[in-house]
Amino acid sequence: MTSGATVRYPDLAGRTVVLAADRARASIAVEVARALAAQHARFACVIADRSALTAALAAAAALDVPALGVNADPALPSVWERVTPHTEQHLGPIDAVVTIGTPRIRRPVASALLPDMLARGRGVLIEIGPRVARRSSDGPVRHRSICINADSDPASVAAFAVRAASNTDGIN
Repeated sequence: MTSGATVRYPDLAGRTVVLAADRARASIAVEVARALAAQHARFACVIADRSALTAALAAAAALDVPALGVNADPALPSVWERVTPHTEQHLGPIDAVVTIGTPRIRRPVASALLPDMLARGRGVLIEIGPRVARRSSDGPVRHRSICINADSDPASVAAFAVRAASNTDGIN
């Protein structure tokens, strides 16, 4: 990719993505939100860091992309009992989920959102963090894992996440 060029994934325009991140990786969440907004994907962010949440929503507002923000700990199942129906009511069915953090964050998010995507027969679950294990992809929901460390560049991780959320990553 050439410097300054933005890769376009037209299949993401108008899609609904849920983004959840822990405090330690909030900067990655902001970059993923910027990248999603650039693709005109609607998104809901659940981030415990208020300043990161504000930055993510500002990225959407700057491009007039619908977005929702929840300042809460995404590891709490009770958060998803409220966020999931609210997201689908305002943004539409969830097409992709991006979780950023340790298994403490990734597990409850996947447990809350994966069953609905499986029932609809489509979607993608993207897990970003240290020591991310590959899940079985034997169903209609694709899984992508992106392993990161403390030195990972947030913009590069975001580019991988957006590509994984699109249908152009080589897997249907």
